[in-house]
Amino acid sequence: MTQQPDPVMVREVAQLCVRARHDPECLYGRLLRENVRDVLECSFPSFCERIEPADLAQMVDRFVAEHPAIRPQFHQVATEFVEFAQARLSLTNSLLCVLEYEWALLAAEIDPARITPPSPGDRFGVAINPVARLVVLPFDATGGDWDRPTRRAHAIYRNAAHEVLTQVLSQQDCHLIELIKAAASITPTALAAQAAASWSPDDVAQWVATNLEFGLLCQVAPE
Repeated sequence: MTQQPDPVMVREVAQLCVRARHDPECLYGRLLRENVRDVLECSFPSFCERIEPADLAQMVDRFVAEHPAIRPQFHQVATEFVEFAQARLSLTNSLLCVLEYEWALLAAEIDPARITPPSPGDRFGVAINPVARLVVLPFDATGGDWDRPTRRAHAIYRNAAHEVLTQVLSQQDCHLIELIKAAASITPTALAAQAAASWSPDDVAQWVATNLEFGLLCQVAPE
């Protein structure tokens, strides 16, 4: 028979949680906000660097008091803060894009999908790395100046060496990626045939080899 929790203890814990959410000066309120801030500074360092400390503290306080977070894990707190920021915080578009970009880096890092290195041989198909996220950002994430406006497509993914990479994509890259995504998986020969109007077979073969080495593409069994 399952023992029911003491109702007095349940009520006291609930009251403590309410106080921690709404009273930043109480001990648990301070600890809760410090923990959330630590999560944000570790998960979103560039976002936090662009915000005044007092403004970041206010964002943390609002998140703790207003957002009904139910998932306490480190990465879930980060994810729920992004959801809260998108819905409730009046961030500039550029600042929100920095936050969402750093969340994509975190998501690629913790995605449970297993990435394997390419194997030698010439009979294989290719697919997009299952961890990859294809995004358009208002800055070049691989450059040093994120405040310089320039609209660029990027791929964010984790490779077989467990490195999270950001790769700027050209229009030609995007064309081949869309062909692969449409087929789910495809052989390099079939990809070259579909891209023949814009790419030579040798150029497609080189593009496939390069992006298999980088990790944007993964080998799969040929159809």
